[in-house]
Amino acid sequence: MSLAKPAMPQSPGHAGALPDAADTAFAKVTRRIVPFIVLCYFFSYLDRVNVGFAKLQMQQRSGSATWSTASAPASSSGATCCARCRAAC
Repeated sequence: MSLAKPAMPQSPGHAGALPDAADTAFAKVTRRIVPFIVLCYFFSYLDRVNVGFAKLQMQQRSGSATWSTASAPASSSGATCCARCRAAC
């Protein structure tokens, strides 16, 4: 059993044009997308940490239980979902 790649049909005069173009496009996309994804991941991490600190400070100030701080975002997202479903109908 051979693991070699099958030969790609090529037109005369353009020998090897497709793999080079594909490699160039892949490298160009990688150079532009990967830094953007890393930046988005970094800001997502900062946002998660900030929400955690805000939750701790809010619990200390109000003396509320954990379930009360978790129920507010859940009810807000549920109301948003219902409003979007109503608008879609």
